[in-house]
Amino acid sequence: MHPSFIKPRYDSGGFAGIPNRVKEAFASKQYDAVVLFFIDAFGWRFFEQYQESAFIKRVAKHGKIEKITSQFPSTTAAHVTTIHTGLPVGQSGVHEWYYYEPTVDKVIAPLLFSKAGNFERETLNQMGGNAGEIYPKGIFYPALKKMGVDSFNFCIRDYMASTYSKTVMKGSEIRGFKTLSEAFINLGLLLEKQNKLTYIQLYFDKIDAIAHEYGPTAPQTEAEIKTFLLMMEYYFERIFTGKKKVLFLMTADHGMAEVDPDKTIFLNKNINFRGVEKFLKANRRGQLIVPADSARDMFL
Repeated sequence: MHPSFIKPRYDSGGFAGIPNRVKEAFASKQYDAVVLFFIDAFGWRFFEQYQESAFIKRVAKHGKIEKITSQFPSTTAAHVTTIHTGLPVGQSGVHEWYYYEPTVDKVIAPLLFSKAGNFERETLNQMGGNAGEIYPKGIFYPALKKMGVDSFNFCIRDYMASTYSKTVMKGSEIRGFKTLSEAFINLGLLLEKQNKLTYIQLYFDKIDAIAHEYGPTAPQTEAEIKTFLLMMEYYFERIFTGKKKVLFLMTADHGMAEVDPDKTIFLNKNINFRGVEKFLKANRRGQLIVPADSARDMFL
């Protein structure tokens, strides 16, 4: 085993344990609300890099910072599904950006509800795709409802009406936003208005988007992270102004690592992989099911 290998944890020491932590917080009867900020790609690498920021210092002083493991694969598709359904990746079945889905006999992009390679969203609607068969039935929001908890999800408006969002977030109320400052204000107003136990999750993906485009060490990525942390420091006390007892949680699904394009291995071009197609299965129409998932964790 490689000396740097980290075995993912699926208990309270891993991302998969977060839904249970939320339920345990309400079961303790110590809190009126639990608010989870899911900041895509803001992993331990960026925490260490920006730990001197005012907001992270605030959290360290008044709260607790804990290193937990991502799931495998450490991809957004797996973790967004887990956080909404309460199911670890091995049970949810949504494990990567691309994978073969037997119900439609295609390699799909599950978050887009589309055929892989097609950047248009929702194309599986025209291909006989059934969201109830492709996505898992969640257990998290129904469990919170039984505890008397109202659940809300704040997400980018572009995503809120998608088949994926409406399916995995079923049991919660979805609130869309265009800007982060808008989301902060509306979240604070919602907290103030609620007179029942309340769970709120806010998902923010811009750090991930910028880091994927420019790289984790790029000045554009640094600017996006610093802007996020400045906004968190500015709005934090403005969001949590009331007398309610609120447990604030913040997590990420994964971190970021550099990739050297010159070292990319193309399986269909590299002579060392000549004949790899004989190891590939075919779909029901006889077409080869190409290796799916992502460039960092290929599955046959």
